[in-house]
Amino acid sequence: AIPVFGLVQSIALAPSDCLQLRLLLGFSMALAAFLLVLFAVLCIDLRVQAACLPDSILEEKLQNIVVDGISMPLGFWNIGWDSANVVAAVVRLICVEALGFRINITGSSSDSSLPGLLALAGCTTELGDLRCTENVAANPHHVAVEFWQDYNPVKEAWVQTHHPERFPHSFNLGYVGVEEVFLATTEKQAAYSARGLALQFYTSYDTAWNKARDFFDSYKGIPASSLSKCTDTLAGATTMGPLVQQFALDPAGFDPSGAANCPDGQWWFAPSCRSTPDECIPVLTGGNGWMLDGLMQRAIAFNMPLALATAASWGDYVSLPSAHRCLFLSWEPSTHFLERQTVQVMFPENDQPAEGDKRNKAPTTVLSTLVHQALEKAAPRAYEVLQQVQFSQADVMAMLTELKGGGRPEDVACKWLLNNTRKWREWLPKDDPTDCLSGQGLVSSSGEFVRVRAEASACAPCVAGFFASKLTDDRGLTHTCQACAVGQSQPMWGSETCTVCLEGYFQDIVGQSACMRCAKGSYAKGLGHSVCTECSGGKTTDGTGFRFASDCQCPPGTYQDAGSGACMTCSEGATCRGFGAAPEASPGFQLSQILSDGLSVFACFGDPQRCPGGGLDACASGRRGIACAECEPEMSPADTGCCEPCGRSDVLPFVAAIVSACICLALVYYKVNNEDTARQSYSAWLITVVFGQSMLNLQLIGAVSRISVQWPEPARSCMKFLKGLAFDPEILRLGCVASFSAIDLYMLRLCTLPLGIAVLVCTHIVVATLRHGGRLRERLSALVGSIGVIVMSLFLTICSWILSPFRCRHHPNGKWTMVEYEVILCWDSAEHIGLLVAGGIALSIPMLFIASVIHLLRSFPVRMSAGDVNFLNRYSFLFARVKPASRWFMLAFLLRNLVVATLPSIPNAFWQTFLMLTVFVLSLCGTLRFEPWKVPLLNGFDVLSNFFLFSVTGISMAFLQNVDLEAVPEIMLIAAVCVLVMLPIALVWCLARHMRSKAKPFRWFICHQKSASGAFARLMKIALAESKTCAGGVFLDSDNLGDLATLFNVVKSDVKTLLVLCTREVFSRPWCLGELTTAFVSQVGTAPVHFSDFRVPSGEFISNIASLVDLSCLVESGLGVADVEGALRFLPTLGHTSMPPLLSEVGLAKITAQIASTDARRDLVAATSASSAARRTLTRSTVILVDTTIEAVSAAMTFLKLLFPLVAHDPRKLPMLLEHSENDEGILVPESTTVVVLFCTAGCFASVNYLLGLIHMARLNIKSVVPVVAAEHFDFPENAFYAALDKNVAQFCTSIGIQRTVNVLTPLVTAIFRKIVMRFSVMDTIDILQVQTRRILSSLEDMERMELSLEATTQEQSEIIKQICERAHQVRNVAQDDHPRTTAVSLVPHLEEDRFQEVIGETHYV
Repeated sequence: AIPVFGLVQSIALAPSDCLQLRLLLGFSMALAAFLLVLFAVLCIDLRVQAACLPDSILEEKLQNIVVDGISMPLGFWNIGWDSANVVAAVVRLICVEALGFRINITGSSSDSSLPGLLALAGCTTELGDLRCTENVAANPHHVAVEFWQDYNPVKEAWVQTHHPERFPHSFNLGYVGVEEVFLATTEKQAAYSARGLALQFYTSYDTAWNKARDFFDSYKGIPASSLSKCTDTLAGATTMGPLVQQFALDPAGFDPSGAANCPDGQWWFAPSCRSTPDECIPVLTGGNGWMLDGLMQRAIAFNMPLALATAASWGDYVSLPSAHRCLFLSWEPSTHFLERQTVQVMFPENDQPAEGDKRNKAPTTVLSTLVHQALEKAAPRAYEVLQQVQFSQADVMAMLTELKGGGRPEDVACKWLLNNTRKWREWLPKDDPTDCLSGQGLVSSSGEFVRVRAEASACAPCVAGFFASKLTDDRGLTHTCQACAVGQSQPMWGSETCTVCLEGYFQDIVGQSACMRCAKGSYAKGLGHSVCTECSGGKTTDGTGFRFASDCQCPPGTYQDAGSGACMTCSEGATCRGFGAAPEASPGFQLSQILSDGLSVFACFGDPQRCPGGGLDACASGRRGIACAECEPEMSPADTGCCEPCGRSDVLPFVAAIVSACICLALVYYKVNNEDTARQSYSAWLITVVFGQSMLNLQLIGAVSRISVQWPEPARSCMKFLKGLAFDPEILRLGCVASFSAIDLYMLRLCTLPLGIAVLVCTHIVVATLRHGGRLRERLSALVGSIGVIVMSLFLTICSWILSPFRCRHHPNGKWTMVEYEVILCWDSAEHIGLLVAGGIALSIPMLFIASVIHLLRSFPVRMSAGDVNFLNRYSFLFARVKPASRWFMLAFLLRNLVVATLPSIPNAFWQTFLMLTVFVLSLCGTLRFEPWKVPLLNGFDVLSNFFLFSVTGISMAFLQNVDLEAVPEIMLIAAVCVLVMLPIALVWCLARHMRSKAKPFRWFICHQKSASGAFARLMKIALAESKTCAGGVFLDSDNLGDLATLFNVVKSDVKTLLVLCTREVFSRPWCLGELTTAFVSQVGTAPVHFSDFRVPSGEFISNIASLVDLSCLVESGLGVADVEGALRFLPTLGHTSMPPLLSEVGLAKITAQIASTDARRDLVAATSASSAARRTLTRSTVILVDTTIEAVSAAMTFLKLLFPLVAHDPRKLPMLLEHSENDEGILVPESTTVVVLFCTAGCFASVNYLLGLIHMARLNIKSVVPVVAAEHFDFPENAFYAALDKNVAQFCTSIGIQRTVNVLTPLVTAIFRKIVMRFSVMDTIDILQVQTRRILSSLEDMERMELSLEATTQEQSEIIKQICERAHQVRNVAQDDHPRTTAVSLVPHLEEDRFQEVIGETHYV
């Protein structure tokens, strides 16, 4: 540049300046020459400094390679990470300075080695598509050093499959690469020194056994600015969730779209520390979330407490692990973390993982040199050298250490070449074609490997599975290819040694390219194994390729016992991942080590929420103990399954229960103490009984809830509420009242009944002292009755309390715990044995109660015969609800409740349910069959209750778990046996019944209309039964009919003679028609008795019978209209007995005699007349005043016949019936009368004779009166009645010529009905009538009780009464002279009887 500048200046100057020009030009040329010489010297110095080897080939002698006629430098593809750079620098220096090739770096890649393979194959990836060029020869790329094989297996396989002619040759570099989780040596040594914890193994991070978090920093200390957001990395991809959860389930770790759940937007927390993120160990990765899916799978599968995040940049990725104690993802060889002396975390190996399964150890990658196929011919010397190049792992790490110290790759490579001259010079090719280099072997002209030089013509690289063995002969050193022995392998071509199989690998065949991993369930300790050692004791390995016996772990589904080391089968309710992982409880179960025999799984019955599952002894918050059944002290159960701290209001349920119990006890005592059975209001009694039945049904449902069934909602909540009736500690929150153990709670339950009895005793003492003057003994009935009511009402609950130690549930671990107190082990613990003893002793309480009930039921007839009303009142809890004839149903009732309380103690839930169904079916059938309750409403209520309980129990079978199917064939077998047994029994019974039908059990069947002849039918039965001539029983529906549907069958099969009481409307009753028709059709003898108002059915009536009477019940029994008409037409052809208008004892005897056999009539009538006359001669102070109707007299005579056996020892106590006859003087009360039994029947106060009797009582001033209601339809007198009575008496007095000025009968009748009225209903059964008779007799013996509260009769009243009696006697005598057959009722025909009947009304008497 300077000479040119001078030339330009000379042209521009004038001629006068030539000297200056010459000087300037000379100076410029001199300066240019100096600079040229200086540049040449500098170039020579630079060239000398660039050479590494002392004998390097000069640059001017460097040569290109020729590929298909095209000359080009040897092209190197630069893979841009540190280890590849320094190793490639070594290879390049050898190619340039030792072989003399001109080289060129033709391309580079920094994040993957795949572009180098594609470049050498002439392929590219454009827009994701893999494409290959057609001109292979023009490819400038020939060598790529440190290729990570199988890093992109799909694309590698595609190129090799579609273009095998282009796929580069691969030569082993001698070292391997690995991508894995690392930690610093400082953290490893700290953990091992402090706790002996080996952090280089993944099992040390399992939170169930270790706490590795103590040796790492908190994730919170890592700056958020240095981290990427989850949404900017692979964590935010929607494919992340499916990829991870394919092998490690964690629904909470991912949102519904599949993206990872990062609470703070940057960190993803593993399940084992998600609830407590501070316990997580930070793990860092780089790029866009490199290997995040594998890290997540490992954290979930191996219970590792990891917090995963991605560094925001490369600088952050490199700097953060150096500044914080954490785990990090990296690869080797590399220089990133050399200063931290990293240690790889070892995970289980598996050489055949499923696609996408990244839980196991990442496989090591074989690093190799890729060589273009054309180079073998284009540059055979370079090809041979590249084939021989191999470095040890130590060589590479040493070079990287120097590189980290600041050196350039070329300087580091040069230093290695100078220090390892002998090693790399063996890589150089020889001049003799049979001088095989290391990695080569002698081959014949046919290309086969030979063992001697004489047979060889050239050298060739040893193939995989062979190695180059040195051979020295007279021509020097060469190599032959030998097969690798067993226990060895060689995956690369051109290797000079075989690789000994590493630990965990084996090879049992010679000449193999790779060692095989030890199969699952085996291991290989040490190097060079030809076989692997099998795991013993049922153990296996978590994959393949394991090295130590300690790698043999219990397989999935088992766990290793801490004591014996043996593999134990994982029980139901637990999850055992095996391979050293601690077993975990499933939700609804608890994994416990409470028992001495190792880990046990307890099922959390009732409320599975209290056992969330997880590790050892994991319970819901605030719970503890076996099956998490207990709350911590001063805590109470919550609806969520947890236990919450007790509040001030938590004692209220217990206090409310105590107060309510005391109030209920007081109310029970008050009711029993203040209400007599006879006086009790029907509605009040009905309400009490229905309430009691409802409480019992609730207890029965509670008993059903104790069946081992997992009830769904809302049934579970309802069943839980019903437990409150059983003194359930969770409902009453007893834990907030005091600290109770399970034994304390059981004993508290047992003491509940004695405490309740104590409260009743105290109440009894207080009430008897304050209200009854301290007469404790006399009021003992109230106390006994109250205790009976309580025990009877709570019998089922009491039995359930007592039997609770016998109710145990089976757990998956084979143990049994009590249902109510799950913290107590059944049969194996001292606590349970003690409870069994206490329960056995307490069981005597219900047994004694049942024995007492049996005694009372057996005593009932005797006590009723004795007229013991106090007995009935005292034990009304037993007898008040059921019919007397069904009193034994109460025993069946108690036994049913005892069985229901016992059934939950059966271990098998299926049998529990099946037997419970059987009990309810039997109870339902019993109620339908016997109808034991007094009121139809109660029978219907009981039927519906049993049906409901049956339905609930049946539905519960749908929720049975772990049903023992073997029980089903057993039940079917039992049912079949029962059917086979019942068939012959039924056949025998039918035959016996058929044989018995020939000897009919009933001599008579009394057909009658209840309203017109019910009392006479009862009297007739007694009279016929007393008659010795009438052999056989007498059927009366009130006593003998159990089922109305069988009524006609009785007439047809069990009766000899049908006795028809023919009253006016008897044949308007369809059942009477059916009885008559059945007797007619079945040819049963018929004996009609005609009453005075009876009229023989007319032809018109018979023809229209179907329209006049509802015959549906007859048609249903198979009796047609023609049969009925035939029976009615047949009736007049029969002889009949006529009833007299007035009934007397002699008249009854005559009727009985006519009905009985003719031969005995005279004797029967004579005996009856003599007996009647003998009784009349007795002077008796007690008389019976009754109306003159046949029904009224029949009721009184029935009473006398039932009373006679009770006073047979003293006939004077038998009352005298004031009979009415044609020759008598009316109803005259004897002067000696002191007591009157006043029989009140329907319409009696409309009878003049009855009124005269009352007037005679007033005349004699009789104050001892026993009123007896002897009619179903009778109403007590009210104001309208007394007004009508007074008016009728006034009219009667006027009719006989007496002017009445004062009330005569009203004060007497008023005083009578102020007394306790006895009841004597002939429509009841004979047992009830006998009880009523004894009660009336008891009243007759209690003179003080019978005394009327009647004011003294005035002189005027006495005079009027005397005049009425005298005048009535005169009028009667005149009427008898004129009309001797006229009854006393006709004395005053103009009395307002219709009005009187309307007033007193024949309403139903309750």
